[in-house]
Amino acid sequence: LARLREKAIHLQNEEISRRNGD
Repeated sequence: LARLREKAIHLQNEEISRRNGD
C-alpha cells in the first residue's frame, strides 16, 4: 500500500511541476 501511495504522490508531483513549468 505504501508503494502505491508513493507512486500516486510522484504522479501528482509531476503534474504540479508541469503546471508550474507552464
